[in-house]
Amino acid sequence: MFFKSIGHVAYRVRNMEASVKFYQDVFGMEVIHKIPTPDKGTIVFVGTPDRQSLELFEGGEDELNITGKTAGYIHLCLIVDNFAELVEHVKELGVPFYQEPRFGEDLSSFRILDPDGNELEVVERSEKIPF
Repeated sequence: MFFKSIGHVAYRVRNMEASVKFYQDVFGMEVIHKIPTPDKGTIVFVGTPDRQSLELFEGGEDELNITGKTAGYIHLCLIVDNFAELVEHVKELGVPFYQEPRFGEDLSSFRILDPDGNELEVVERSEKIPF
């Protein structure tokens, strides 16, 4: 097998400052790298020190319009610790749930949208869950 891991996921954002603030405030991600480009603005990587990251590109203009029949992207799943604590944190920040929190013995999840409408599934799972 040649595949080792996913390097990063990239999003084009409408407002870099708002997007970086969202991922920092909600998930505690850090700005881990910036790449200034002459034609695309600054590319910002937010994530964790162990190189799990999102790559944010400036210049998004069009509204994201994903339907139940759109081919391609559906959502990004983020694995977290302290699920119940994060649920309370999200409520305190006033971020609306796209899907209300579901608490389970081996899998707990909720969904929210980032500032550009990208759906984020947030999950805490036990080792019993194979995905």
